[in-house]
Amino acid sequence: KEEEMKDPFRHEKVDRIIDAYFRKKYTVLNSIPNEVKDQFLQVGFAKWNNVFLPVLFLGPYDLSPGPVRDKWMKMFEKALDDEQKLQNMHRIVYWYGESEYDAYSMKANDQCLSCEEGTRLGLGHIPVPIQQKLDSGGELSKMEKSVLKGLESMMKDMRISRRDRKIPFETTLEDYQLVVRGIRLVAEIECQKHLKDKGNMLV
Repeated sequence: KEEEMKDPFRHEKVDRIIDAYFRKKYTVLNSIPNEVKDQFLQVGFAKWNNVFLPVLFLGPYDLSPGPVRDKWMKMFEKALDDEQKLQNMHRIVYWYGESEYDAYSMKANDQCLSCEEGTRLGLGHIPVPIQQKLDSGGELSKMEKSVLKGLESMMKDMRISRRDRKIPFETTLEDYQLVVRGIRLVAEIECQKHLKDKGNMLV
């Protein structure tokens, strides 16, 4: 690490990593159909075990780098040359009320509903069985507590503008930010890219 920090060309290498990140982000976001992008950070509902629950639809850069984004990116790259596939790509959803470990899923487009569609189906209200338990002082199950917490969180987001909505977890830094702060080495990022490019060639 000390050797790299003394490298007179480190600044140029870091600049290339930053540039590559923003070029890719720009390319990805501009390749996504507007109809799909318009759904990012919108409140809605997605099916889980035959029940529609409140979600926040996310774009790939609305959550931290990691397995969910990576999985979405692989699907995106396979669909890139097919407009219909891009339109019907799985959506990244954040399940309102869930812990970070269980917070995200990739859901098929036909398993998702907009807020308006869900509201017409009565999904924006506390389910009658849960309301009855609340009224009678009954004990809610773990699932019912999760549904109630999710609805409360969804209602809060509906009261703020779309651009101010965000997931309620601390986001981790992007690779370029880690390099800038000296947490990761340029050599690590270059090796990671080389391995990824090599893997793509083998697919």
